[in-house]
Amino acid sequence: MKKLAVIILFCATLVPIISCATGKPVVDTASTRIPGDKEMMLGVKWYQKGCYRRSLEYFFKAYELYSSIDALEGVAKCLNNIGITYRAMGNYDRALLFLDEAYSQYVDINDMKGTLMALSNKAGVLIDKGELDSADRVLNQAMGIKSKLHENTLYIPLLNNKGVLLTKRKEFHKAEEILRICIREADRSDNLLMASVNFAMGNLMFESKRFNEALGFFNNALYYDRKASFFKGIAEDLFFLGMTCVKLNNDSEAIKFWKRCIKIYALIGNPKRVYETMRLLKGLAKENKINIEVIEIFVERWEEGRLFENLCGD
Repeated sequence: MKKLAVIILFCATLVPIISCATGKPVVDTASTRIPGDKEMMLGVKWYQKGCYRRSLEYFFKAYELYSSIDALEGVAKCLNNIGITYRAMGNYDRALLFLDEAYSQYVDINDMKGTLMALSNKAGVLIDKGELDSADRVLNQAMGIKSKLHENTLYIPLLNNKGVLLTKRKEFHKAEEILRICIREADRSDNLLMASVNFAMGNLMFESKRFNEALGFFNNALYYDRKASFFKGIAEDLFFLGMTCVKLNNDSEAIKFWKRCIKIYALIGNPKRVYETMRLLKGLAKENKINIEVIEIFVERWEEGRLFENLCGD
């Protein structure tokens, strides 16, 4: 289930990247923008779609431009965004490198919220790597900083990471308590955050073998990812809906979900997930004597470079 943790945590860190892009120095009045703001916004746009190579290009461009005018807040935001993009791409060592640098930069400019964000994101990477004790220490450090902010609002991504950590440790009851708080308190207008917390709860239900409940939460995540047009999130929701249907002995529905997610994986240029899911799909279709020739033709066209759409524009 390591890949599942990666996806869950990836979703959880999307909130910090959005807050980075829409905070200072990015404002609505074009005349007040500084070099780097435009590139930052474009990086956010591609990140939200799950197009990480494109987003990384723009975040590095923004990093260079902010550095050229010594805009330290912008530099810190770029370091954070580059770090979580590397994390989403599975390059955890490089992610930690940039997140540690972001943390140091935020400390230097006395930005407590940025410091909290960088630590929360670092904890997510450590969970991805399976370094749960180290992740727990970082989360506790972040919670200590949160207590100093003297704000009543909860920092949902931090709690979400804690819930995922407890799920990984199979402390399901504690994890459920925290994740239910996340779902209850999360901003309903923030589609990506809502998708993240529902996916985390779906994972918890899946791991604790409460598959009917998992189905509901994965469907909720799909609803919000669709609203956000988060391509990779939609594909992952569909994939795990299929996995859950298999556990519920509903193979025909699992096949439908996997056929849908394979097309999205191909369109965003994720060959690893295409082939992993195709392998599962072929086995299940053969077992149930279900014809999947249409999706096989789609994959053949994708392999030959004959698709008309490339959602990431690579």
